Amino acid sequence: MNKPIRIEQRVKFHEWNCIVEFSHYLNNNRISIALYNADPIKEDGYTAEPGTELILIASTNLVDEVILEDEVAIKNYSENDGIMFVLIHAKIISPAIRHVPSGHANIPICKLLINPFK
Repeated sequence: MNKPIRIEQRVKFHEWNCIVEFSHYLNNNRISIALYNADPIKEDGYTAEPGTELILIASTNLVDEVILEDEVAIKNYSENDGIMFVLIHAKIISPAIRHVPSGHANIPICKLLINPFK
């Protein structure tokens, strides 16, 4: 199992400047993408270091679907609405190459344009 890797490139999601972190899901080793707050947080006399506050997990683990090593399923609904556009614009993922139904949503499957584990 590879350790999580944070890339130098930052992205903006809503009001947050974010650090992009790649990791793996434990049950099938597929790549996951998470965004962390790149700015220090100051609240009620407490300061948190940059990169410690999880903003969102951009990917989703569709365990029953065939997803290739260079693909990722993106959660682009609910609180994550708009994350796919942000990651496409940052050249981290491609536009959707297909969609997979999952519950109430159609999950976009995208090609990874950055894979720090290779």
